[in-house]
Amino acid sequence: MIDPNSIPILSQASYGFRSTAVQLVNRAQAAQDDVQKAFIDVDLEQMKLDSAAGNATEPEFLVSDPTGHTGIHLRWQAWDLLQQARNSDTPDIITDINTICDALLGTELVFDGGMFVNGGFEDALNGWLLTGDWTARIPEEDVINLVCANTELLYQNFTLDAGYIYQLQAELKGSTAGGGATFISLDVDTGVDITTGVYEFTSPNTAGYSMGILANASGGEAIVDNMRLVRVEPPANVVTYLGEPVTYNTEYVTYD
Repeated sequence: MIDPNSIPILSQASYGFRSTAVQLVNRAQAAQDDVQKAFIDVDLEQMKLDSAAGNATEPEFLVSDPTGHTGIHLRWQAWDLLQQARNSDTPDIITDINTICDALLGTELVFDGGMFVNGGFEDALNGWLLTGDWTARIPEEDVINLVCANTELLYQNFTLDAGYIYQLQAELKGSTAGGGATFISLDVDTGVDITTGVYEFTSPNTAGYSMGILANASGGEAIVDNMRLVRVEPPANVVTYLGEPVTYNTEYVTYD
């Protein structure tokens, strides 16, 4: 996610515009919505043109998103700022609009893999360990196994904390008959198909484990993306024993 403070501004008047623009991009990032991000880029590009001309076209005629939700608030903010800049001769505002738009234009949507490095495979197989025929696809930013076999692992190693609940997630983007994968948790094949969504488990001790997926044994093709491993943080009122949170059926035990 982008930190708004990472984009420098010269005028305090530009604060709201920067905040809204970053919020829109971060929302597209969280949803991994390339279409929405493309709409945002069109809006940012137009606002750069408007600022270069020193005046913004009425926003309601220029929103690129057909739902009208992506750019309208941002366009109105830009329009208002440019009126301020024109009426008060404040070139810093125009500079800020360009700086903000340049910083956000073309921002790549990088999947948040949680504890997994490169969980969205934007950087091919960097960070991943494997056995067998898992191969990165570029530019699709996913991995493929053309002939699945149950000796073919895709995983990363972690030291997990005792008593904490963790979640594993992966997306099966495509497959042929027999193709697919199951979750690997705590060095063991869970037998749970990744199409079930999220697999939850509790770490029995503080130790190093392999976490990832195992290809099916049936010989089909599988395309996998968006792998995530996260630790579910316990609530403040969790019951503890010897300093570790207490769980039951992958839920934290709490007290009133």
